[in-house]
Amino acid sequence: MLPALRLGLVIALTTLGTVISGCAFKVAPDGGPRDTTPPTLVGSMPASGTTSFRGTSVDLRFSTYVDRSVTQAITVQPATRIRTSYAGNEISIAFLEPLLPNTTYSVTLGTAWSDVRGNRPVSAYGIIFSTGVDIDTGSVTGMVQGASLDNAVVFCQRMQADTTADTAYAPRRTPARYRIPIGSTGAFTVRGLADGRYRLLAVRDANRNGTVDAGEDLGTATRDAVIVQGSTDTVTMTLALARDRVPPTITRVRALNERVIHVTFSEKIDSSALLVDAVSIVDSLAVPQAVDAVWNVADRADVMAVRTTAALRAGRYTLRVQAGAVRDSAGLTMIDTAAQTFSASATPYDARQRIRSISMADSARNVPLPLAVTILLDRPADASSPINVSLRRDSAVVPVDATMRGARLDIRTATPLAPATAYTLRVDAGADTTLRRMFTTAERIDPGTANGKVIDEARIAASYVMRCLDEKRRPVRSIVVRDADSVTVDALPPATYGFDAFVDVNGNGLFDAGTEEPWSFGEPMLPIRATVAIRPRWTVDGLRIVLPRYGSRP
Repeated sequence: MLPALRLGLVIALTTLGTVISGCAFKVAPDGGPRDTTPPTLVGSMPASGTTSFRGTSVDLRFSTYVDRSVTQAITVQPATRIRTSYAGNEISIAFLEPLLPNTTYSVTLGTAWSDVRGNRPVSAYGIIFSTGVDIDTGSVTGMVQGASLDNAVVFCQRMQADTTADTAYAPRRTPARYRIPIGSTGAFTVRGLADGRYRLLAVRDANRNGTVDAGEDLGTATRDAVIVQGSTDTVTMTLALARDRVPPTITRVRALNERVIHVTFSEKIDSSALLVDAVSIVDSLAVPQAVDAVWNVADRADVMAVRTTAALRAGRYTLRVQAGAVRDSAGLTMIDTAAQTFSASATPYDARQRIRSISMADSARNVPLPLAVTILLDRPADASSPINVSLRRDSAVVPVDATMRGARLDIRTATPLAPATAYTLRVDAGADTTLRRMFTTAERIDPGTANGKVIDEARIAASYVMRCLDEKRRPVRSIVVRDADSVTVDALPPATYGFDAFVDVNGNGLFDAGTEEPWSFGEPMLPIRATVAIRPRWTVDGLRIVLPRYGSRP
């Protein structure tokens, strides 16, 4: 009886297994030796090259069972809302909006996915089909340069054919029709393009909304791409840090006490060069109130303080700041004269001076020369709180230059300091505030020099601006160079340096990555492979500075 029962159980389990295997969801087979074969795309529906497509989805079939991450590696161009379905070794891509008529579409599968055993594909895959009777075969390829390409996307938009100055594409408001994620190498390809002119830019589109938002890193192509008879054009872009293009505005005016008013701006501001005459205060009868100081508040980079000569009586007042008087960290200044009203405060004015911060720690060692110390105070000095600065080496007094700008005190030495030597800095701010700093200067560091020759293989301009870059890729020196020039970069502190070069199209001496609104093309940037290690007092000769072949004509 037991054998028969066991046989019946086996038959029942076999039947259940048959039912499970017939479900739509597929499971990868287990067991056997480890599979290290990269996954491949083996088929699609429709097939690549299909015309007059009328379907609502695309199906992709793989050589093996793939991880669900494959659904995140799909790009459809022109950009279309989609929904993906996963079924082991197959995925389905459903279009959530009608496809455009007489348009070529491309479905691209990137390389950021793997099969269920962790094997990554060796290349990207793509299929192309058309809702019309013809397949557009034009394409734009290129390269995006940048310190980081995380979340970087290329936007591509077809433009009017008759002018390069049209404003039909507004990247801040209008999503580009073609949007291509950029891989780690910076290379990209936009396929299935009809003949015409295309405008391209690279943007760090972290929120994936398809438009350029404030604060997003950006770089425009050096020119528009042009497709003729299904050709391929090549452009390049350099992704640069976001630039502030919005000038500061006043958002609030508040009396802190009977003499000090805080003016809050929409962003961080620099009022170090602000003149007292640029700020005016009048009472409700339009009687002027004398202003004797303005300064940045030490711990509030977006706040400017204004001090009146005399205490303000109770009542309403109007504060005005002249146009162009205040600038932000990007150098943008207020466009119009700003005015806001406020009420006087009855809080007494405290004339005691306080030191808020100093750029040098106490007992600091290896302080670089020449000496430069910055101190931020509560308020500018006045007759009741004078500032006295002294510097000593043992008992000897060392002359210093102390410059007061608003509430900022900059201290420099009038004569060179000795290397590897102990000094004492003393600052007296008023009668009851004293600060002392003991420090030791750094050892003497003698600079070095590099001599080299420029070899122009790019051949895209008569001259270039070559930049010498420190180890953090920050420019430390700029030189205008031409082919076959002998160049000398001297007075370099010991370190390893790199180089790059760009075509200074607008002649401002600075690299410009382009702007989106109003549109301006980015300047061609050429990375240079040469590096040089500078040692103290050494001169490095024979440096070859090769300007490489450029990816596209500018």
